[in-house]
Amino acid sequence: ENIHNSDKMKAYCAYGFKMSFLFCIPLMLCVIFSPFYYPYNVNGAKELVVLLFAIPVVNNLNTYMQTNLRAHLQNSQYALLNVINIILHYVILLPLSFKFGIKGAVLAQYGYGILTLCFAFFLNRKILYLGKNYIKCLRQKEKKDFIKLAIPTQLNSMIAQVLILIDIFMVSLFIGDKWIIASYKVSTTIPSALAFIPASVMIYAIPYFARHIQDRKWVGCNLRRLLFSTIIICGGICVIGEITANWVIPLIFGEEYRDAIVCYRILLISFFFSGGIQTPCVNVIYTQRKIKVNLAITFGSA
Repeated sequence: ENIHNSDKMKAYCAYGFKMSFLFCIPLMLCVIFSPFYYPYNVNGAKELVVLLFAIPVVNNLNTYMQTNLRAHLQNSQYALLNVINIILHYVILLPLSFKFGIKGAVLAQYGYGILTLCFAFFLNRKILYLGKNYIKCLRQKEKKDFIKLAIPTQLNSMIAQVLILIDIFMVSLFIGDKWIIASYKVSTTIPSALAFIPASVMIYAIPYFARHIQDRKWVGCNLRRLLFSTIIICGGICVIGEITANWVIPLIFGEEYRDAIVCYRILLISFFFSGGIQTPCVNVIYTQRKIKVNLAITFGSA
């Protein structure tokens, strides 16, 4: 959005880093003191959760580095960083978990998180703007507007994540049969995993729409092109998924989960509408600063 104002762009990057780091402090304190207000029923969970207190900072720094690459249209570096993250994740997680069990998994979180962060700093080294000197050119009103935009955006993302987490819980709350719950979980696995496809398209597209926030003609024209592309992609996947459903579910999950096929077919149709239409529209609306509209969509889709 401020691509033509280099100083302003650097200032927002520096201010965003500062505020994201400050917001991590309450999260760390919540994790550290969680044993005093949350009744952990699983043996050892209390100690393990406390050990993870610094993970919000590590994850936040990695997310910032990824976002910074996207904002500067460094798409190849962004893709490389994600590949490195995936490789490090499994290379470190699997052996440590095998050797030390759950404590090894906790240690691995720090291991691959910090190593990924080192690579992220290297890839961002020429476009990383930190420190008070960059923030000085921002007026107080601009800082307040930044916070007003950031909080609803984060709230919108948080609500979406919470809905995903409580999905199975709500089903189990109303349906006590464990076999039905298991079948539902199986039916959601592939459609949920497919969400990365439209998300990947938007990772590339979002910075361009943000840079044309004042050009409604450009946004409208390219949104139509974007929707055409995502509808074709998600529609093709949906058709293939519907045709192969009778073979895919038994092949991956076993014959005992054939009853999940009907639900799987329905969720594929849901994926077509959410991935092909909702995801592009919601993200483009976000780039145009229509955060309240996105909140309404999130609540409505819940």
